Order: sequence, then structure tokens, then C-alpha cells
Amino acid sequence: MSASNKPAVVISGFSGTGKTFLAEKYLNVLDLESSPFFWDYSQTNQDCDIEKLKGSDNRKRNSNYPQNFIDEIKRNMNRYDYILVWANVDEAVPYYKKHNIVIDTYLIPSIEALEEYFDRYRQRGNTEEYLKVVLDRYNLQFGRCHEISKNIVILEKGETLESYLIKNQAKYPKLIPKA
Repeated sequence: MSASNKPAVVISGFSGTGKTFLAEKYLNVLDLESSPFFWDYSQTNQDCDIEKLKGSDNRKRNSNYPQNFIDEIKRNMNRYDYILVWANVDEAVPYYKKHNIVIDTYLIPSIEALEEYFDRYRQRGNTEEYLKVVLDRYNLQFGRCHEISKNIVILEKGETLESYLIKNQAKYPKLIPKA
């Protein structure tokens, strides 16, 4: 649900920055979890928790990715004030650029906040394999984000996407809480 007539602000956030939490709490926020677009879960139990599948070697890439993901972003640009997307610089960002999807801000945790993020991953059911994948990619992602954009926000311990938006509310559309 959009409160404005402007296209959505697209924010790309590192895993665990609070994208899903924000979308669950506010009406005008859409979290486009990338996993159902990137992976083919058609052979998976429909009730399976996607968080537990992250990092698994038992997945097959979705042949419709990235077009399915780009189409979903475009379909929702005027329906929400915020669209939250995957921050993978090598897998996703080139497609955003190719399809003229402007990322307003890239959110990345500071290295000091990583243990807090790992606790979040464990709490939401991610596997230790997923934590290893995230840690292995962290330095690469951190450096590459600085190469592609000047709109990088480093979240310190205790900071989340929500706290960032609230602190910078003059710059962004108002968050509309769910009833």
C-alpha cells in the first residue's frame, strides 16, 4: 500500500538488516524475499521454512531468475512506498541496473555487528551452512558495494533498517503501521 503517488523507494539490504520484520510491521513496505525467485522450490515440501533451506546444496536454480524477480519489483513499484530487495552485488545488482531499477540505499552491517547478525540468523532458523556462506561473502559484498554506489549505510550494533528509516524520516516516506 502506497501512501504517496511516487514510485517506491528501493532499498537493498544485507541479510538480517530487518527487511522482513519491517514488511511485517508496516503496510507500505514490501519485502521481496529473493529465495522463491532465485531457487526452484517446486520439488520441496510447500510447508518447508525457506530460512532453513538457505545455504543448502539441495536446491536447484530457478530458470526464470532474474526476470521473475525484476518483473515482481516493477509490478509493485507504485503499490508500496518501500520495496526491500536482495543486496547480493554480483547476483542481483547487475540486473537492477540493466532494468533501470534505482537502489536508493544499500544497507550493510559493520564487521563489529556480524555476531549480532549471526544470532538473528540462528533465531530465524538459518543453518550453520548459511552462516558460513554469509561470512564468506561478507568482505566481498562490503567492498563491492562501495564500488557500485555512494549510498551505502553501515549499520552498527543494535541498528536495523527500521531504526535507520526512523532516524532519517525527513528523507523517506512515512512508515504506516499495520493495525
